[in-house]
Amino acid sequence: MHTLIKTCLAILFVCVINFSSYAQTWTGAISSDWNVSGNWLPAVIPNIDSDIVIPGTGVTNWPVLSGNISLGLLQMGPGSQLDTHGFRISVGKIVSMSLSLNGALIKNTKPGTDIFIYVFSIATITNCTFEGNTEIIYEGMFLDRTRIDYAGEGSNHYKGNLKVTENGNAYFSLSFSRSVFEGNVEFIRGRFGGITSGLYTQRSQLFSGGATIRGNFRYTNLVGGELTIGSDESNTNIAGNVDIVHSGPVIPSHNITIGGTSNFKLVGNFRAYIYNGSGFSPFVFKNLEIATTGQETLGISRTITIPGHLTFTSGYINSTSAPIILADGATVSGASNTSHIIGQVQKIGDEEFTFPVGDGTKLLPLTISAPSASTDKFGVSFKQFFSYGNPYSLSSKDASLSKVSNRGYWDLSRLSGTSNVQITLGYNEDEGNVKNTSQLRVAHWQGTRWEDLGNGGTSGSLTVGKVLSAGAVSSFSPFTLATVGSENALPVTLTDISVQNENQTAILKWSTTNEVNSDKFEIEHSFNAKIWQNIGVANAAYNSNSVINYQFVHNNPVQGINYYRLKMIDRDATFAYSKIIDFELIKKASLTLYPNPVSKKVYLKSDSLFGIKQVELIDNLGQIVTKVELYNSTNGIDVSNLSEGSYLVKVELSNGLLEMHRILLKR
Repeated sequence: MHTLIKTCLAILFVCVINFSSYAQTWTGAISSDWNVSGNWLPAVIPNIDSDIVIPGTGVTNWPVLSGNISLGLLQMGPGSQLDTHGFRISVGKIVSMSLSLNGALIKNTKPGTDIFIYVFSIATITNCTFEGNTEIIYEGMFLDRTRIDYAGEGSNHYKGNLKVTENGNAYFSLSFSRSVFEGNVEFIRGRFGGITSGLYTQRSQLFSGGATIRGNFRYTNLVGGELTIGSDESNTNIAGNVDIVHSGPVIPSHNITIGGTSNFKLVGNFRAYIYNGSGFSPFVFKNLEIATTGQETLGISRTITIPGHLTFTSGYINSTSAPIILADGATVSGASNTSHIIGQVQKIGDEEFTFPVGDGTKLLPLTISAPSASTDKFGVSFKQFFSYGNPYSLSSKDASLSKVSNRGYWDLSRLSGTSNVQITLGYNEDEGNVKNTSQLRVAHWQGTRWEDLGNGGTSGSLTVGKVLSAGAVSSFSPFTLATVGSENALPVTLTDISVQNENQTAILKWSTTNEVNSDKFEIEHSFNAKIWQNIGVANAAYNSNSVINYQFVHNNPVQGINYYRLKMIDRDATFAYSKIIDFELIKKASLTLYPNPVSKKVYLKSDSLFGIKQVELIDNLGQIVTKVELYNSTNGIDVSNLSEGSYLVKVELSNGLLEMHRILLKR
């Protein structure tokens, strides 16, 4: 690849030096008209091959364009000026610098038009001023880097809006030093299609030396790659809205850095991680909106303060390393099972507030009544017993409580102030766990046991709702959901579950730390995590407050991915499911399926002494579409009536073993 590139570049270089090239300097000796030969030295009107220099001294009149121009190179020195007068500048010296602006003034005196620059190849813009709205398009083809304002000692001043479209380079830098943008800034990252595209990671590095943006900022990535905004050395202050739209592959973490004060919105499918360097004040995002579409969370490592509004559209925020602080008067909307905060949230103020926390699968909010002072500060995080362990015994509780939830607890702290508040816990339970909302209770760990804080009222349904404490609380720390009576399940505390392969069998192991009225565990197996089959039962301990270890052996796991879960059943027949675990069994297949892809009939050939007892074809929805109990090796299995696509073939041998294969039906 490297040899090919070098050869191509060498050929191009030879071609370039055979073209006529004119190095010309602007003097302005006669007028400001670009198309007057007497204003140039030598006295020739520039053409597409010309290398143009506009010096900062010794010029009588500064040039004004009277039409679109195309050049090989445009170089402007400190103090130089150019009036585009609404016309387009195109520069494209191949395999070399085509635009070099240092300390220049680019202006546009024709109303209703913009400064427009088209660049093919390499460009640097440093210490320049642009008077008017500016659009720059980059179509570099060969080299891996294009930089605007790359010099560390200088900065640019854009007095209007700036739009940059980058379609050609792997590495693009905007505002390496502290530039000032008076208007809106839009950056569009297009596909890098140059012949060196396979050698470089696409990277956009924006405001790496800091910047001041007094308008809005929008970044749209059409192809993926890495993105870095801001730096550890200087803050980027953005007064308007920030939209980051990433349409493409997931980018690595630690590639998004934001500094300063802004309204910030994340849109698209990517992994983001926000952090700032030591010595800088915490981030302040006036309004923050999370609208990510991928599976990754937005992670933060330093405090984010939001004085305005936090909007959840889709995606999660992971604030386990540093809190998100909602200032006095700040509001939240849109929190759901698919979009909330995993970690720490703090609220300052004297208004009632619902903390949008959850466990990454379910929204589990906590609400406090209005504190008495605007400076009061409360903090909340939800912690799963499964993930964090259980430092608070669920069996140590008031006599009025029959059961304490094993899901987890809300760690509620009063960080400043003296206000007592009434709290509301949001439950989000599987069907059957709550049957009588009047028996639900708010429970508080008071140091040695869970105390009953009563039920001041409930709202919602049996699966998703809220329960209010009977009165205001003055002591803080862990709170959780509890129940009186026997109608609400709130099943056993499962602290660990795992599966491992041992001699072609699956060994399931799990542990509990607290069992109240527990009856049994049903072990369920699936080959697609959609259709489940009960493969065994383990009796539970009934009542226990110590660690109990369980084990189950599955002797016939299928070849490929095996999924398992526990159905945890209480004596009152209420139940809940554990999380799903999986492992992959790889063994030598005794069956061969052919042809594959298949169009009409598929045949099975067994290499073992055991015959084929039953064959099932299963579609991607988990539905059995064909079932053959007496397989005939001569006739095969007719699939001509099935739709094109991928199918799972489940084969049961006469010795009871199962094999899973996949075929592609294509005509």
